[in-house]
This record gives sequence, C-alpha cells and structure tokens, in this order.
Amino acid sequence: MISYLLVGHFAKDIIIKDPLSCKIGGGVYYSGIIARKLGADVKVLSSYSKEMEEDVLSTSFNISGIPSARTTTFENIYQGEERVQYWHESAEEINEKAAGALSSKDKKILKGNSIIQFAPIADEVKKDILEAVEGEIVGATLQGWLRGREDDGKVFFNHWKEYKEFLPLLDIAIASEEDVRCDYEMIKEYSKYAKLLVITRGGKGCSVIEKGGSKEYSPKKVIQGKDYTGAGDAFAAGYLMEYYRTRDPYASAIKANDIAAEHIEREEARF
Repeated sequence: MISYLLVGHFAKDIIIKDPLSCKIGGGVYYSGIIARKLGADVKVLSSYSKEMEEDVLSTSFNISGIPSARTTTFENIYQGEERVQYWHESAEEINEKAAGALSSKDKKILKGNSIIQFAPIADEVKKDILEAVEGEIVGATLQGWLRGREDDGKVFFNHWKEYKEFLPLLDIAIASEEDVRCDYEMIKEYSKYAKLLVITRGGKGCSVIEKGGSKEYSPKKVIQGKDYTGAGDAFAAGYLMEYYRTRDPYASAIKANDIAAEHIEREEARF
C-alpha cells in the first residue's frame, strides 16, 4: 500500500461569526481524504489543541500531534465573489525540534513514506522538517508559505523569502494562480528553482512547468460551484498519487483536474 504522509495544520474554519459554527479544514484534511479514497494509507504530522481532538481523530488518519494550546483558525467572509480571510489563531510550528519531542511510536511516520505532501496553511512548516522526513516523492502545496497576517488577523499576500531554499527540496511544487496573485514573473522565478512546478488555474485547469517549458491542461468537466474549498488540495493529492504510480507529470495533470472537478461537484451537491 502507498504510504502518504501529510505535514501541516488542521484548520478550524469559522462558517459564520459564531464560534459554535465551525468545521475542520486545512490542506492535510482535504488532501488526506482524497489520498485515502485513491488507496493510500494516510498519516498526518500536525499540531492542534484539545478542542479539535475529536474532529481530528474522526478522520481515522494515523495522526501524530504536536501539543498546542491553540488551533489554527480562519474565517472567510464573502463580499460578492470576493473573499476576505481572517487568520485568528495559530497552533505550534512544525519543525525538527517539535518532531524530535514526539514519542517513538509517533516518530515512525516520518520515515519510509511513499509520498510526502507538505501542506502549510499558516507558515507553520519549517525548512528543517523538510530535511528530516523521508519519502520517495516529496511534494508541497505552497499556499501557507505565501500568507501573512495584519494585526487584526486579515490575511495578505506574503512575498515568500525562502523559496530558493525550499523549492529545490521538493520533487513537485503546487500553487494556484490566486496564491501567487497571477504574477507570471513570480511563477517564472519559482520555476528556476522547482524541479516540477504545477500552477492550478481554476476552471481553466492547470499549467505544468518543467525546465524545458510549460504545458497547459484543461479539465474535461468544469463545475460552477458555490464552494470551492479544498479543490486545490484535492487536486494536489490526485496529482501526487498519479505521479507516484506513473512518474508522468502530464498524465498526472489530467487525472488531478478530474479529481478536483469531482470534489467541487460533491461540495455543490450539499447546497
């Protein structure tokens, strides 16, 4: 069986301005669900508070948790089609020191993995943990390294200063156009350091960028949903799983587009 390790925070997502109206989220959650549906044994290295423990354990993933007094918490406010996001709290950083303090049983998930996906949502995944884990294929969704927050918690785009150090450690780096603010000069810059860079483009599909150039892949089916939450994470898990099986970056793009569309369709069916 494929062993799939996810590294990043679970999120508490506030639905409305009411602390009782929340749901579990985060890249590790959405990517984990898809990876498991595709046949992987899913493990997660995360950090969260006791208030989230029941929700986290209900996933039935193999969890190694770094203790925290807080859970990373986001609130999304939609104004028409525009989203304003607030980042209220953060759990503990995920670094080599924190991982080193885990029990011997929990440390076992760090080694011998088929796939590792770093899925930061709040700049919580540090460079030393990238170097401390082992996987045949190492990928990351870049979103959480591209976020900053103002004093009131409002999220803003953060120019990622460490990309030259992080990207060469990855086999596959995945980001959305929204993550990089559609800055094609930035994408070009990242592609200098990434072995394989995949940029998702919503209903237009994705771009696969290697040293030799770029190819565009459109989805077979475009779903106009009300809630696209987790679609990028579904894409990432689909891409990494297919790449592990085929080592084909282009077949992986086609498969991942289909999986993201299926995810949006399922979310839309809830309304």
